[in-house]
Amino acid sequence: MKKLKVLGVGAGYFSQFQYLGWRNMAEVELVGLSNRDRAKGEAMAARYGVPRVFGEFEELLDATRPDLVDVITPPPTHRAFVALCVDRGIPAICQKPFGRDWADAVAITEHAERAGVPLVIHENFRWEPWYREAKRLIDAGVDAHGVYRRLFE
Repeated sequence: MKKLKVLGVGAGYFSQFQYLGWRNMAEVELVGLSNRDRAKGEAMAARYGVPRVFGEFEELLDATRPDLVDVITPPPTHRAFVALCVDRGIPAICQKPFGRDWADAVAITEHAERAGVPLVIHENFRWEPWYREAKRLIDAGVDAHGVYRRLFE
């Protein structure tokens, strides 16, 4: 089975959950990470086994040719990063809040739609430790009240 090649951009707090989630998916290969602070990017890459780190996102996009880019950066950067993906025909998944404001979000979305390139806006809480624990409890047969009590009481 061919693995989905995923490239991440960003090495801030929430990115750790994204990289952990991608790393733990058997059908995914993390091919690189880009972060403007190269040292921070290298530390994140070492932690999650990401093989390549670049400070320049465009350079990494062209060097790795990913199947999907996970944009895990602050809202003011979304438009530029997503546009670089869309212009290369690479689908992107982008952390919310999406864009600087409503107009920015609409412009980014319309760019992707015009190009016919998939764009997904997501919430990365699904990979936070408490969600993984809730899933483990549910899979173990614990009812909703029991899950709540174990996580929050």
